[in-house]
Amino acid sequence: MTQKMGKVIIQDLAVMCIVGIHEVERRLEQQIVVTVEMTTDIGTPAESHNIEDAVDYDQTARQMRDLIQQGRYLLIETMSEDIADLILKNPKVVQVRVRIQKPMALAHVNAKYAAVEIVRGAI
Repeated sequence: MTQKMGKVIIQDLAVMCIVGIHEVERRLEQQIVVTVEMTTDIGTPAESHNIEDAVDYDQTARQMRDLIQQGRYLLIETMSEDIADLILKNPKVVQVRVRIQKPMALAHVNAKYAAVEIVRGAI
């Protein structure tokens, strides 16, 4: 079977967590918003109709949520690397783009959010 590459996307996963370097951020949870794009073979599961051949986005979202909530991160840069590492442990994923938005980070200057975006893996 020839691979037909595509992307499985989880858009705007909102998670309450401890993240940040400031004292108040270490005490109070705040929302972060994560989007991931996972490059994978879409053709095999499309033909087989079998979830075992696909990237399970529900399971992936739950794993990301748990990682973020347990991590108590200082920086979203570290969080993004850990999410990429987690996703790339799935052999079906060959590349991942991780975007983390921190909506309250720049509220004092009336910006919508601060964000970090990385791409890891290769095609």
